[in-house]
Amino acid sequence: MIGGAQKRIGGLSQSAVFSDSSSYQSFCLISAFLGIIGHSLNGVYFIYILGETHLETGSYSFDGFTESHKELERLKQQAQQIEPFETSLLQAAGLKPGMKALDVGCGPGVVSCLMARMVGDDGDVLGVDASDDLMGVAEQMGQAAGVNNLSFQKADIYQLDLPENSFDFAYSRLVFQHLTDPQSALKKLLGVLKPGGILCVADIDDDWLSIEPEPAAFRTLIDRSTRVQAGQGGDRFIGHKLGAYMESAGFNDVDVHVMPITSKMMGMKNFLDIGLGFRAFATSNDEEHEVAKRELQTLSELSHRPGSWGFLAIFASMGKK
Repeated sequence: MIGGAQKRIGGLSQSAVFSDSSSYQSFCLISAFLGIIGHSLNGVYFIYILGETHLETGSYSFDGFTESHKELERLKQQAQQIEPFETSLLQAAGLKPGMKALDVGCGPGVVSCLMARMVGDDGDVLGVDASDDLMGVAEQMGQAAGVNNLSFQKADIYQLDLPENSFDFAYSRLVFQHLTDPQSALKKLLGVLKPGGILCVADIDDDWLSIEPEPAAFRTLIDRSTRVQAGQGGDRFIGHKLGAYMESAGFNDVDVHVMPITSKMMGMKNFLDIGLGFRAFATSNDEEHEVAKRELQTLSELSHRPGSWGFLAIFASMGKK
């Protein structure tokens, strides 16, 4: 489905990830360069919506968005762009057919659907999230995807009501940047894994976020959103810390992959939407929100400026029990 074709699932729009085949191929080539196995979904794209966790003590709450429909659209676009990477990452981390897997902070469950297809009929997947709104969407998405080995359960990452030693594989993506106590969360996940079970945690690190040229609006937008998220207990620089956190929590054979993503892969407009769009909501008051929107409007001009580049990175830390 490379191109502009769209479908509808559950009333939501589904569109192709890349505008041309060369963009998709360059994405896979970088994955291979990093030692992550390339994988194509044969052109079939579902709605992959970012499953960020909802926590009373964290820095992200989907249910708390006053314009949640706009946030849902942003999350959908973000996940569509990184979906090929996600499949490759899960394969490289060790997700295999027949496994019992856990998707932590599953959001609307679309990554859970991907994992369910990957483990096959002999495996099963449980998606957990604390957002009532997103759990409702997750159930609909599971039904639309036609997977029968997938279930969902409302749960807080710090208080997982799950049996010890019960999962072969656990995955948490773009969740830990929002946690006030990532070490406690890791220890909780260690407990529910079987001996030899695998945890993969994927998240960002804003030390790796940059654009060229860099307007003044970029730095003020980044600094404000970082301050606001930190004030709510989050950490936009957690990526490079994940490996050390996992070792400290008791995981063995810890390894970390760094996946660079550039504006060349998806176009500058998509890069700005994905890397910066949410920052309009990472504000302390209405006045800051309006300022952030104006800054984003200024930055959007880079999408029409030849020679503009954007860079970010996803850190993936993997370890075993």
